[in-house]
Amino acid sequence: EDVMLEGNHVGDGFHNYTRYYDSSEPDERRDSLGVILRNWHPGPLGFQIISDALSYTYTKALLAALERIERVMDPKTLQPTKNEEAPDAQWWKERPIVLARDLTPHDPLVCDPKYCTVDEPPKCLNLELPTFGYWGASITPPEDDLNPWKGLPQNWQTWKEGEDIRWHMVSRFEISYYEDQPEKCIFPDHCAGIRAASPQEGRVVFKLPKMEVGMIALCVCCGKEVAQAQILDNPYIEIQFNERILDNSTFDLYPEKKCVRIVNDHSGTVVGSTGHAYLSIRLLEGNTEEVTISHVITL
Repeated sequence: EDVMLEGNHVGDGFHNYTRYYDSSEPDERRDSLGVILRNWHPGPLGFQIISDALSYTYTKALLAALERIERVMDPKTLQPTKNEEAPDAQWWKERPIVLARDLTPHDPLVCDPKYCTVDEPPKCLNLELPTFGYWGASITPPEDDLNPWKGLPQNWQTWKEGEDIRWHMVSRFEISYYEDQPEKCIFPDHCAGIRAASPQEGRVVFKLPKMEVGMIALCVCCGKEVAQAQILDNPYIEIQFNERILDNSTFDLYPEKKCVRIVNDHSGTVVGSTGHAYLSIRLLEGNTEEVTISHVITL
């Protein structure tokens, strides 16, 4: 057990990598997915162990709760009774296992069907650190020949929070515990993004991936409710989609209060003059807000 909890140890005695490992990936990727603890921070397999334990525990608790409810429920009317020894109190043990494909298709009860009944999940350019996987949108270099705004100022700057990586996001208790071993606490976990505060910094341009629905949302940093001030209530931010200026009055907070949905679906222009879809953001004269884009979500 002591060896397993050492930093960067691979394998938990039952598994050497996570379930989502693809055998076509290189060995380095496989070994990285099998790490229990990076240092004080869990690795991929460490997170899987925790999530599996929580899933198992809560599922058992749910079944126990349902059994207790069934004991005082009439199985025909589904109304409460006082019979705590109902003969079918163990109903769930005889119930057949039903998979998603066995259910009658119907629209989602909570999520908008046009977002939830799609073949591919949303894609997200995540500018925070560290980030892994396919990002979807990408920042377009100013000199790119297909950049619709090539030749115009594009000087937004990358930014990250916290410079002392020894203790960044580490609790005071752990700092005191590992004060003589700071290397055990180093983890490159930072809020980050691309930032501008004045019109002189020009634009930032994103090349967008192929989208099934056409939904685009921007998330900003830092805080849980900062999108209102930086984008939604900011009359000095101009957002263009395929060289068409978007109407800020159509924006809304989505999917949470740090993000703004700027395009709902494919009802407008899907691609621009270059055959690709591009998004441009710039600040106008009069702006007083520092705007930091941390994520670009597309669907």
